[in-house]
Formats: sequence, C-alpha cells, structure tokens
Amino acid sequence: MPGYSDLHVTVGEDQVPALRGAGLESIPVRLLACDDLARDCDRRNSGVHFFRADSKFASLVSEPRSWLARLEGFQSILTPDLTIQTGMPRHLRAQITVASRGVGVVLESHGYTVIPAIRAIIPQDYAIVAAGIPTGSVIAFGAYSLQREPDLRARFEHGVHAMIEMIQPEAVMIYGSTRPIFRAQVEAKTDLCLYAHPLHEARVLKRERLYPPKLF
Repeated sequence: MPGYSDLHVTVGEDQVPALRGAGLESIPVRLLACDDLARDCDRRNSGVHFFRADSKFASLVSEPRSWLARLEGFQSILTPDLTIQTGMPRHLRAQITVASRGVGVVLESHGYTVIPAIRAIIPQDYAIVAAGIPTGSVIAFGAYSLQREPDLRARFEHGVHAMIEMIQPEAVMIYGSTRPIFRAQVEAKTDLCLYAHPLHEARVLKRERLYPPKLF
C-alpha cells in the first residue's frame, strides 16, 4: 500500500497494523459520509465514516494519500468499512482487515486522528479484528440495514459485545439504527454515541460512573 511503511508495528500471525488508538476527545459531534464531504459543516467537530459501498472509497484503499486533501480539517476519520462476507475464505477476511488498518496507519502518519471502525460478524475473526487496537481506544461500528435482517443483526450485536470485552473501549460509536435493549446493554458497559443522520448531533448515552467524562 503506497505510503505504508513495512517497518510499522503489526500484531499477530496475520500482521494486522497497529493503530495509536483514539480517546474521548476524538469523538465527533457529527459523522459525514465519505461521499458527502462537500456538505457545509464545522469540520473541527465532525468526523468522516465509510459506511458506504466499497466502490465509493476504493481509491482511498489503493492510495490513501490521494484522500489527504479532502479529509483535511476533520476532527477524526474512521477506518474504511470494507465488506466482509461470511462465505469468504479466512485469508481474504484477514486481508480486508489488514487493508483497512493500513489505511488508518497512513492517515495517522500524516497527522490525522483515526478511529477504528470494526466489522465483527464472524466469531472466528474476533481476534483478527480486535488486533492492533489499544485497550481503551474508542471504536466504531456501522449498524445500517440491520433491522431488516435478523440474523445479521444478531451477529452484529454479538460482535459488538465481544469487542467491548476484548478492547474495553472508553466509548463505542454506532452509525445507524439499533434496538433499545441492545443500546441499554452497551450503555451498561461503556459510553455509547449514536449517529442517525449527518445533520443531527450524536446522541450520547453514558454508563454510570463516579466521575463520568465529558465527551463534548
């Protein structure tokens, strides 16, 4: 991948690139889609997500540096959400995670704050998708189109809970609709930031703490 150093630290036998991790101060008030960056917004309080068809950001994956100008000024950037299907061979699923994290590493090397977007729908891949993310880092998930597919929704919810246990994030960001019972379960474990529309501010649900942190 252009811009990625072969000397960068990797984790595990799949050599997943390690990210620096993101704290609460990295959580944006709004999330804009990668194909909607011309929208008038306060970039200092906005983030960019890639919960879109892979074709919308293929050039980012092939040459991350080609996107540096268009991503300039945003508070944080989520790693690209490349499609992973349950029928894919394991080595292809691992390559997709490695590619997504590689993009994040290149963006970090140019001064961008990167939040890992995780696609954890296959239990056998949990160790791979959690690799290279520091304990406590903020993490993000895309929950779009889940309400119409019960099996995929169940896989998604199980994966989110597994990642919370493995990474112990300070907060979880979710883009898209989720069930109230699932939100309550996540909120009991960590802070939860919900994003439903680019024009709406994030809905923040904080777990009970003695001294709850101020997100915004």
